[in-house]
Amino acid sequence: MVSRKVLLLSAASLSVMCTSTMALAGPALQAAVLPSSRSTSIDTPVTIFASMINGGDSIARSCGISLRRAGLPVDISYQAMQGDNATPAASADTPVDIEAGAAQAFVVTFTANAPVAAGTLRLTYACSDDAGAQVEAPVVDGVNALSFSASATPSPDVLTIAQSPSGDGYIRIPTAGGAEAMAISAVNIGVGTNGKAEEADLIAMPDTGGVALPINLFVCETNAVTGACLDTPSTFVHTKIGAAPKSYTVFANADAEAGIPDFPDLSRVYLRFYEEDSAQSSVRGQGRGASGLAVTAPSAAASSPSSSTLPEGVWEARFNSGNGSYHEGLLFVSSTGSVNAIVYSDSDNDRNRNGNDRNGNNDCNGGDDNGRNDNDHNGTGNNDSNSGDDNGRNGNDNDHNGNGDNQCDGGDNNGRNGNDNDHNGTGDNDRNGGDDNGRNGNDNDHNGTGNNDSNSGDDNGRNGNDNDHNGTGDNDRNGGDDNDRNGNDNDHNGTGDNDRNGGDDNGRRGSSATLLSGTISTDGSDGWTASTAVLDLAGNTGGVSYQLGGNWEAKSFTTGTYVPATSASAASIGNGSLRAAFSRDYDRVTSVATLGGSFDFYDGRKDVGNLTVSSNGDFSGTYSVPGSTQTCNVSGGFTSTNVSTNLYEVTLSLQNCSAAGSYNGMATLRAEDDDRSSAVNPILGMAMTADNNSGIVLDLFPKGHVRDDDR
Repeated sequence: MVSRKVLLLSAASLSVMCTSTMALAGPALQAAVLPSSRSTSIDTPVTIFASMINGGDSIARSCGISLRRAGLPVDISYQAMQGDNATPAASADTPVDIEAGAAQAFVVTFTANAPVAAGTLRLTYACSDDAGAQVEAPVVDGVNALSFSASATPSPDVLTIAQSPSGDGYIRIPTAGGAEAMAISAVNIGVGTNGKAEEADLIAMPDTGGVALPINLFVCETNAVTGACLDTPSTFVHTKIGAAPKSYTVFANADAEAGIPDFPDLSRVYLRFYEEDSAQSSVRGQGRGASGLAVTAPSAAASSPSSSTLPEGVWEARFNSGNGSYHEGLLFVSSTGSVNAIVYSDSDNDRNRNGNDRNGNNDCNGGDDNGRNDNDHNGTGNNDSNSGDDNGRNGNDNDHNGNGDNQCDGGDNNGRNGNDNDHNGTGDNDRNGGDDNGRNGNDNDHNGTGNNDSNSGDDNGRNGNDNDHNGTGDNDRNGGDDNDRNGNDNDHNGTGDNDRNGGDDNGRRGSSATLLSGTISTDGSDGWTASTAVLDLAGNTGGVSYQLGGNWEAKSFTTGTYVPATSASAASIGNGSLRAAFSRDYDRVTSVATLGGSFDFYDGRKDVGNLTVSSNGDFSGTYSVPGSTQTCNVSGGFTSTNVSTNLYEVTLSLQNCSAAGSYNGMATLRAEDDDRSSAVNPILGMAMTADNNSGIVLDLFPKGHVRDDDR
């Protein structure tokens, strides 16, 4: 049965994040999976391969893999494998030790016992150090999370792999305002539309995983031999995918001024495949596969004098604390020195800070696809041993070159397990091209010459072992399918049940967020510091003082650290490092009038109120207090902080309830460029009381906005 198919690939073909030559004290873990997207039916197991690498200087003990969130209708089982990736190294669900500097491959099996709408299953890769303390690999969507869905009946299961001209897991746009492309090969190992055996009717649509990067994306299906577009690139294409591989090219056009920082866990481009809801429409059904790469582009603003002495803007942020814990959210910095932030809980996997922007930022503007040059976008063929998206992953993957020594795991995996269709085992590891991998038919010419890439489906053979295996990366930091921030999960509830299914769609759950409010200043150069008060909504802990500081580059990135002012007091975000990418939303041309409309208050699980916003920014409505039967009356208004930017000050009053009081904060109008939404765009922001003991997340969806639970 096709849906039970186990993908045989060698551990070396995984996107293993190799460590640097300098070992860290104690165990230091990284993890990757292939493929990163599977679609199945209930009670039908599907498998992926996972790899954990210990870049520390001591043994990582009792290492195992589990779902990051309990209570999902999905059973998980893992088994450590020997170097041939076919022979078990331990019994199922038995933890193993990983030596310093070594990698360990696993086969991971998922079985759903109820339907699961497309969403992101985040996994915990955990070991213990010599003292018994738990150590985890950082969670990175598109690298070590799985986009997953399970239907009552068999469905398409699209496996994909991506490649770029640089062959290193990045779409490297060379200049501000420039363009580059990635090529994708896709094959359907599931069923066709409506359970039929033939091809599945799908929509291919690129996005940035819900992170509003300053980039425009276009896609076309390509000729498998020449790599030429079959039609003019657009923001989406209708396509049919069956057992024979298809090839596509995504064109990424950078903003002329804003840059995209080298943050591979935040800055990514995906091509996702959705079931077609209706012919010749961009309305999407369930996500059935995806693949993606990291993206980077220089900032023109960084080389010219800044119009501001502050890192003003809306910033897509990631807060990284100890033991693999992370939190994502938005930073708001005004031109007057005010700073606000929404930080979503790692425990809820609330990645979707802008889930409302279901589809990334593809600005359906039709601009020229530019970059159509180099249609074959074949890349070098050496491609990184790690598959479509290692993106260097945080630089940890120093070699990933698949040079024949399999660097990451030492093995000489060429062609073992028959994954290398050319079975040449020539020592090129077949991981990188030599082995065209064609395995699932992805490489039609089986040449692994690297030229395919955008065209043959072989996709540069780039590690054929995987490939196809898609490295689907759909991942979802994105959403990829659903869930997440981008897409399909538009309810973005992150309630842990995916709203409708129990999946971990990483929605956002404002009720478990942490809010920051304070002031920011700079040293007159690229350094900044901020003093903030922190409110932990989940723990009802307010007034915690935090100090933040770091560096910034205009319209590109912000990096720094965050620590509580006193060691005796800390919010759930703990302390650690942060980095943020400039959001294209900030430079959107908006006005208070564009905020006008009727909205639902959304808490990530359900609507909890409504708000009507007038053309002058004033609003009124109702709001149900979380965990209570009380309903507040709401009134207030939005005021523009700068007429040329998309950032608004919020003044809000709650009346006739226990949460009554005056609140102040910031909000932004999120980009919404697919055709499923209403004419009005979502609003995302936050507000806190002056004593910092009460707060609210403004997660406002336009009335009539299509979310997953509406389909």
